[in-house]
Amino acid sequence: GKRLLERIREMDRGKRGQAEAEDADALQNSILNHLSKLLNVRQGSAVIGDEFGIPDFSDLTASFGSEAIGRIEKSLYEVIRRYEPRLKNIRLQFAPDAADPLNVVFRLEGELVGVRTDKPVAFDTVLTPSGRITITRS
Repeated sequence: GKRLLERIREMDRGKRGQAEAEDADALQNSILNHLSKLLNVRQGSAVIGDEFGIPDFSDLTASFGSEAIGRIEKSLYEVIRRYEPRLKNIRLQFAPDAADPLNVVFRLEGELVGVRTDKPVAFDTVLTPSGRITITRS
């Protein structure tokens, strides 16, 4: 059988793994909350500075061509990269939803800074025709 110290070490490792998983979960929820607010601030409307927030996309929502999609993707990426330092190796990819073609959906993936985890975190970022952005964990 295993010696007492080996069993205690294993239990400790298990608890540490569980604590890390809970930390990663709490961190993802915090990032989600922050991005929900951040991505719905219009540039020029924040005291912090004109660069903070995202441009108004309502003029682009009428004709979602590939150029508009590219501009939206670049804007979202830059804002997330600049104002959410807890995510690294960010990837943002257009992910059209055939069931709801009026919404523009981007899949956001990244790695949590300071948390060891096997897989990247993923969020679905949805730009609605009204210009509002919703973000959910995928």
